[in-house]
Amino acid sequence: MGWFGKSLAILLFFNLVCFGWILFRSSLHDFPVIMHSIAELAFIRSYREFPATSILLAWWLVVFSAPVALADFAGYLGRCEFPDLWHAMPIAVRAVLLVIVFYGIVFFGSRQANEFIYFAF
Repeated sequence: MGWFGKSLAILLFFNLVCFGWILFRSSLHDFPVIMHSIAELAFIRSYREFPATSILLAWWLVVFSAPVALADFAGYLGRCEFPDLWHAMPIAVRAVLLVIVFYGIVFFGSRQANEFIYFAF
């Protein structure tokens, strides 16, 4: 399988996982509303109505997806999976990454109590 097939498989799998999360997390009432907003391409509509908000959303998408893309690229270059790449890193790099993750959780984490997901069943 060439690079195009691998890229297509990754994109398809990512979208199936996200769709599964929507199915798992939404209620029967919320699911059609969410699917309708996705089908309407609400992001493009909001870009026309609220360009500053859409630019901010696009910026956060880049900021939060960049570490994942960089880790995948580093694994591709090292011809290994992420856990193997983690163990191959110097201890100083691992320490810096752990501090970044810690402060990312502290600054961007949810500050509200959420109901345990299995209580809905």
